Amino acid sequence: MKKFFLFAPALIFIFFSCKNLPVIESVKQPGMHSRIIPFLTEKYQLTHSIKAELPNGDRLLVMGVTVADPADRSIRALMMTVEGLVLFDVEYKNNAVIVNRAIPNFKSSDFTRALIDDLKLIYFVPHGGLAERGISEGSDVTRYSCKDGTTVDVIAEEGGQMKINKYDRNNSLIRIVDIFLMKEQLPEKFELTAPGIFGYSLYMELVNAERL
Repeated sequence: MKKFFLFAPALIFIFFSCKNLPVIESVKQPGMHSRIIPFLTEKYQLTHSIKAELPNGDRLLVMGVTVADPADRSIRALMMTVEGLVLFDVEYKNNAVIVNRAIPNFKSSDFTRALIDDLKLIYFVPHGGLAERGISEGSDVTRYSCKDGTTVDVIAEEGGQMKINKYDRNNSLIRIVDIFLMKEQLPEKFELTAPGIFGYSLYMELVNAERL
């Protein structure tokens, strides 16, 4: 049985994926559930329990507190032990990153950059333009072309389950966010996966949400 660890190396790896950008079939009127957008529209403080699975099979169990404001796309994120010891504290605003605290296992700049990118993917409307909207593999898809050359698909499925897929400049899949449950337009239970032989996953469950 796998054990949970409170300390782990940086969760940054080289990702490989064979799945490429799918074709979207244009439709005049996408389904009603495609209008549900799983991104923040107001500033929130969100507390999550987080289980991270690493490539070597180890697992990281922490609490996360995130303050995210879609108006200026700013983020403050803390990771702490279940007892409340802060392991990592970072702020992001105007494309600048300030690390307030980081224990040795979390000092990597790659870890910081990937964490901020993952949180932006989960909580903010993609920073770019709407490219396509239609049907792919039986689900409604809204596609965004981002300013950094990446592509983000927001996929709405029957039954309320949603997915966010992110593709790199070469149209290879580099992130998957499976949203299992929504609560008042907030993702309540979801899993972020970085696919590939050196990939990782973060299962996050909402503990508390406070509108600021």
